[in-house]
Amino acid sequence: MKKKLTLGIVVAMLMILGICACGSPQVQSSSDAPSAQSDASAAASDQPINWSPDTDCSMCHATEHSSLTDAAYLLANGHSDMQCTECHTDTGTLTDVHSKVTASDTKGAKRLKKTEVAKETCLSCHEADYTPEATASVTALTDSEGTTVNPHDLPTTSPDHETILCADCHTMHSTDTVEESAQSTCLGCHHAGVYECGTCHD
Repeated sequence: MKKKLTLGIVVAMLMILGICACGSPQVQSSSDAPSAQSDASAAASDQPINWSPDTDCSMCHATEHSSLTDAAYLLANGHSDMQCTECHTDTGTLTDVHSKVTASDTKGAKRLKKTEVAKETCLSCHEADYTPEATASVTALTDSEGTTVNPHDLPTTSPDHETILCADCHTMHSTDTVEESAQSTCLGCHHAGVYECGTCHD
């Protein structure tokens, strides 16, 4: 009888504790509670970055920024003491293309395609390098028939040659050599690998 009474008291106490526990206000664990910090971060990620010439480009363009100090990127590495906007001077277009960019877009930013580095910008430092005499002995542009073209003295018979920019051959943020980039630029029109006019389109 004593055992049954003791067992009954224990069961009753457990039931009372269970009821009290169910009726107690539930305290949300810190892991379930929304964090004010995460809310602030989410709100910040939707804010436009408000690009200006003083903006730190490396926030989004990390690959291009790291190329300035990477010896594998020969041309960029040679300009490591310069600011991005010293070459990328088209601030109007840059402002426009960044107008809808938010902080959440900073990862995986693509290279700029709607703006270009003007030839005049390059020549402000490299005018002496651009003369036909400076590249008279360069044989990088030798076609499949053995014809060699001076890259800084292209034939004026094609108006397309006037539209070629320095950066088309001297690709700054690339590990391609100047020779590789220049040949690729030429092959954009000279598909057959022949530079003489009239060989493709009579």
